[in-house]
Amino acid sequence: MDIDGLCHWVVLPLLRCPLLVSISFRHSLNESINLYIILYTVLVNLFLVTNSYIKRSGHSSWKGLHEFKNCIVIVTGGSKGLGQAIVSQLLRDYSDLTILNVDICPSLLQNSRVKDLICDLSDEREVTSLLHLLKRKYKDEIRFIVNNAGVRAKFADFNCMERDDLVKLFAINALAPVRFVQELAPSKHSTRQCYIVNIASTLGILTPAKVAGYAASKAALIAFHQSYSFELQNEGVTNIRTLLVTPGQLNTAMFGGFDPPHQFFAPVVDVNHLAAKIVSCCDLGRRGQLNEPFYCSFAHLLMCIPYSLQHIIRSISRMDRCLPDE
Repeated sequence: MDIDGLCHWVVLPLLRCPLLVSISFRHSLNESINLYIILYTVLVNLFLVTNSYIKRSGHSSWKGLHEFKNCIVIVTGGSKGLGQAIVSQLLRDYSDLTILNVDICPSLLQNSRVKDLICDLSDEREVTSLLHLLKRKYKDEIRFIVNNAGVRAKFADFNCMERDDLVKLFAINALAPVRFVQELAPSKHSTRQCYIVNIASTLGILTPAKVAGYAASKAALIAFHQSYSFELQNEGVTNIRTLLVTPGQLNTAMFGGFDPPHQFFAPVVDVNHLAAKIVSCCDLGRRGQLNEPFYCSFAHLLMCIPYSLQHIIRSISRMDRCLPDE
């Protein structure tokens, strides 16, 4: 049991429905307190239902991927880690779609519905050539774009960060996703339905020591994604919907090789669990942000509190001292 399980099964249900607990003590509580508890429960649940509805609402009804024939899904970095988990989840959930895996190496999944498109996303010429091919062959059939591909440089002090590594980080982690959205997403006047997922990282918000380049590239992706999403919202575009994913440490090779501190409060995220949530959000057409594990929902809050409190929390969590030198 970790804090995510505790919050999911105990804390959040109590916050959402304290009325269920108060029933046991209804005889010992006065009438006004019971009334406040009932009112609180109704208002909180009304807000949650309304918020969920707004995330999924639009001028036109949203269709699940199973409702389209010859549906095309693009997943960058789908050969390993979270990308592979998303591809596997899509294959399990849908029988009539084609997945285009854009990666520097082929997928290990042996399935005729997965087509490998080998591309170095740090090479502008290769990306341009691939996007031209995708637009020519598949653009009108693309319903789901997952910008998952990502790399990191070695864990190192700020002064040891190399320019070439920084250029590569931004090319793959931030600029490639922007180009895929610009070139492959429907125009704002199109009626084609498309769901866009950008996989960022909580490190792009918390920016711990020794990952300045990686954190900066993910922070750039977060800013690009949010600005684009608000632009769609401002112009009333609902056939294009976006989801920003900001996970903590995943159980993948990229951030493996060391034990993160305080795993009760910051558990490692299972990629299969996260992939299932991402695919479910697509099926429902749910906009917004997906934060896993629980503490990631409060990352922005941590960066807004007074410096002295930030310093204390960061020291206790050891987030700036847990990464090894490479």
